[in-house]
Amino acid sequence: MLPDAVHSTHASGAAATDRLVQDHAAFNHLHTSLPVMLQVVDRHGVVADVNERWLHVLGYTRTAVLGRHYREFITPATRQVAEALYIPTLVAEGQIQEIECEFVKADGTTVPVTISATATRGADGAIEQVLLTLVDSSERRRTERMLQQIARNTATVTGDRFFQTLVSELVAAFSVRVAFVTECANQALTRVRTLAYCKDNDFLETIEYDLAGTPCQGVINGAIGYYPQQLETLYPSEAGMESYLGIPFYDSRGRVLGHLAVLDDKPLHCTIHDMALLEIFAARSGAELECQYKARALEQRTEEIDTLYAQLQDDNRRLEQLVTERTREIEQRQRVAETLRDVMTVVNSNQALAEVLRVSLEKATELLSAAWGAVYLLHPTQQTLTVEATYGLATPARTPAALLREQNLVQQAIARRQPVVVTDGAAATSATLSAGEGQTQLVIPLLRQNSTSQVMEGYGGIILGYPMPRDFSDEEIQLAVAFSVQAALVIENARLRQQVEEVAVQEERGRLARELHDSVTQSLYSLTLLAEGRRRLLNAGQLDGIDEALTELSQLGQQALKEMRLLVHELRPPLLEQEGLLGALHQRRNAVERRTGIDVRLTTDDLADLPAALEEGFYRIAQEALNNSLKHAAATAVTIALHTAGGQVTLEVTDNGVGFEPAAVTANPGIGLHSMRERAEKLGGRLTLVSAPGQGTVVRVEAPLRQAAPDLKPAVQPPSR
Repeated sequence: MLPDAVHSTHASGAAATDRLVQDHAAFNHLHTSLPVMLQVVDRHGVVADVNERWLHVLGYTRTAVLGRHYREFITPATRQVAEALYIPTLVAEGQIQEIECEFVKADGTTVPVTISATATRGADGAIEQVLLTLVDSSERRRTERMLQQIARNTATVTGDRFFQTLVSELVAAFSVRVAFVTECANQALTRVRTLAYCKDNDFLETIEYDLAGTPCQGVINGAIGYYPQQLETLYPSEAGMESYLGIPFYDSRGRVLGHLAVLDDKPLHCTIHDMALLEIFAARSGAELECQYKARALEQRTEEIDTLYAQLQDDNRRLEQLVTERTREIEQRQRVAETLRDVMTVVNSNQALAEVLRVSLEKATELLSAAWGAVYLLHPTQQTLTVEATYGLATPARTPAALLREQNLVQQAIARRQPVVVTDGAAATSATLSAGEGQTQLVIPLLRQNSTSQVMEGYGGIILGYPMPRDFSDEEIQLAVAFSVQAALVIENARLRQQVEEVAVQEERGRLARELHDSVTQSLYSLTLLAEGRRRLLNAGQLDGIDEALTELSQLGQQALKEMRLLVHELRPPLLEQEGLLGALHQRRNAVERRTGIDVRLTTDDLADLPAALEEGFYRIAQEALNNSLKHAAATAVTIALHTAGGQVTLEVTDNGVGFEPAAVTANPGIGLHSMRERAEKLGGRLTLVSAPGQGTVVRVEAPLRQAAPDLKPAVQPPSR
C-alpha cells in the first residue's frame, strides 16, 4: 500500500522486479501453505502476488488480481484512512501492526480484516515491495456484537431474572436449541440443579440431576467441555443432541459454583471468541449466584438481628440524642467557619475601611445573636474614641451620655486587654436603643501585638448589645475575640496602606525635586547666567556674537521646556488601563515629544489583546527609552515599533540621536537602563541595546506573549539614566 510519490524515489525498480521473479517459486510454495491471507504489493502499489487463502476468502481468481492496483480491493473509507494514516507510517517505519480495514470481495460484499505489513527496502533505502498479512476478523466482530447484545440485555437485571434472560440470549446468539445454567447441589460436586433452562425458546421447570455419564461432569470438575459433533455417540444420555459447549464458573474464592452450557441437534462450530464470550457470562453468573448465596445468608441472620435490634433501641435513642447535640454543635461550627470565611473575603477585597468594619460587625452581631453592635475606633493623635460602624440600632443618633458610657467601656476593655461583660440593666440602658435593649453588653477590645516592644496597642473596641441578661460561654468569647482580631487586622492594613501611600508621595516629590534640580533648574540657572553675561556685554557696547548668544539662549530655553513638559506628563495619571498600550503611547507622544518638536512614529501589526502585565512593562520601557532620547540623545526623530511573531512580542524604540558606546554603558549602567533590563526579565524576555557614537540608538525588548509577570508596577517610578 504505497503512495504514488514513492515511484520517483526508487532507482532500482527493474532489479527488484527481477529478484522478485527469481524468488517467486520458493515464496509461492511457502505462502500458499500458510493458513492466513498473504498479499504482495510492489513499489507502484500493484498487486504482485497473493496466496490461495487470499483468493479463497475474497472469491477472486489469480488472473483477476495480479497486476491490479491495491486500491481496487479496499473500500473507499479504508482507502482514505490508509492513505492518510497507515501508508505514511509504513513509509516512515517500514511496518504497521494490526490495523482494521475492509476488503471488497469478488461478489461486491465487504469483509473486515486485520492487516499487518512489512516493507522491504533496497540498497538506497527506498521501498521495493510490501508483504501484507490479512486475518479475517468477521468472527471477532460477530462475537463482539453478540457480547454487546447479551451485555445490554442482561445489564439491568439480577437474580433469577438474570439467569432466565442470559440463557434466552445464548439460545439466540449461538443459534442453538438448548441453553441452561446450573448450581452445584451438593458439596461432593456430583449433582447440579438448574437455575434457568431454555429449550426451543421455552423455559422448563427446575430440575436436579446426577453428573455421572453426562458431559457436564468434567465441566463441574473445572474443565471446559466442547463437543462440536457426535455428542450422542459419546454420551448416550444426551439422545437427540449432536453438540455441546460447557463452561464452569466460580465464586470469589475460586470454588466451582456451577456451569453454563449450550446444546444443539446439529454440529456446533465455536471459535475461541465464542468461548471467550461464554467465559465472560459464566463469570457474571458466578458473581450473581454468589450474591444470591450471600443474600440468603443475610436473610438467615435477620431474626438474630431483629433480636439484637430490640436490645439496641434504648442505646439508639441515647445515641440519637448525642448525635442531635453533636449535629447542632457541628452546624454552629459550620456557621462560624462560613461567617469567618465571608469576613476574610471582605477583608481581602480592598474595600474601604468603613465598609469592611460594617460587614464584619454585621456578621459578628448575627453569629453571636446580639441585638445590636457598634465599632469604636481610637483616633491615633487625639486619643479619642469615635463610632466607626453600627448595626441593629433603632436610631442613628447617639446621645452624649450613651457615647460617653460606651467609650468608657471600650477603654476598660483596652486597659484590661480582654473582653468585658457588663450586665446592669440601669447602667446599660441607652436612649439610642429600642425598648428593652441594652441589658447586657459584650465589649471586645481591638488590639495589635507590637512584636518589638511586646506592648498591646489598642485600636478601639466592638460592643455587642443584648436585650436580656445572659452568660457567655468560653467558645462565644473566643469567637468574639476572633472577630476582633480580624477587625484589628483590617485597621492595621488600612493604616499601613496609608503610610505606604504617604511614603510613596514623599518619595515621588523627592524624585521630582531632584529632576527639577538636575534638569530644569540647572537649565534655567545656565539661562540666567548666560542672559546676564550678554546683557553686560550689550551695555558695554560689545555686539559681536550676539546672534550666537541668542541662539544659545533659545536652545537652553527649549531644553528647559522639554524637560518641564516631560515632568508635567509624568505627573498626569496614565491612561494605560483605559486606553491600552497603543493609546497610552499615542497620548505620551502628543503630550511630550510632539510639543517639543520631535517626530515620533508608531508602527504596529495586528496585535491581539496583550496581558495587562505585558502592556504595563512595555509601556514603562518605552517611556524610559523616550525619556533618554529626549534628555540625552538630542534626537529629532523616534520610531516605536510593536509586532508579534511565533508567540513573541517585540518592542523597538529607535532614535537618530548622538548614540553611545554600549560597552561603556553595560559596564556601568544607570538606573534607567537597569530598570528597563529588570522589567524585561520579569516579563520572561530580554533587553537588547544597539548603538554607536553618531549613529542613533535602538532599544529592543522581546518577551513571550503568554508568560507576563503578574504585576510590574512599582510604587515609585525610577528616574531616567
